[in-house]
Amino acid sequence: MTSSLPTHRPSHHLEASLHAEGYSAVAGLDEAGRGPLAGPVSAGVAVLPPRPTGDWVRLIDDSKKLTSQQREAAYTRLKTEAVAIGVGYSSPREIDSMGIASATRLAMKRALEQIPVRPDYLLLDAFPLPGVNLPQRALIKGDSKVLSIAAASIAAKVERDHLMDKLDARYPRYGFASNKGY
Repeated sequence: MTSSLPTHRPSHHLEASLHAEGYSAVAGLDEAGRGPLAGPVSAGVAVLPPRPTGDWVRLIDDSKKLTSQQREAAYTRLKTEAVAIGVGYSSPREIDSMGIASATRLAMKRALEQIPVRPDYLLLDAFPLPGVNLPQRALIKGDSKVLSIAAASIAAKVERDHLMDKLDARYPRYGFASNKGY
């Protein structure tokens, strides 16, 4: 039986090397909702155990590579297995007033405020997060390379999708449930 999961998986190597350097709470950050014309931008944050083990680890990948059902299953497990996981948002009004890049950074800062653990290092997909006094590293395609960033991408996408489903129920003629965007 072949698996529907991709063969190239994000790894925990970068987090492990940062733990070996003395960092105790390495957080991955990623966003969802930068491209759509409706809804908020969301940002996920995930702090994983220093040595993640178990069958849940194989569920984690870049959210764009997973089906909706795979994302939901992964997120359900992440909520019990992660040291901390959270999501922050910027509203459409904030996106319109400050621009998508600034609104995305604001959502990331809000995500960091949602978790009970204070990270001591940030790993981000593509862009650094200015205005946060923490060491950090931004990696191009980080969500497909780094386990904690992939976990954050799942949190951001699943929670944004849930919000778009609620908008669809409120405004059914726009088809938000079937056109959630990325």
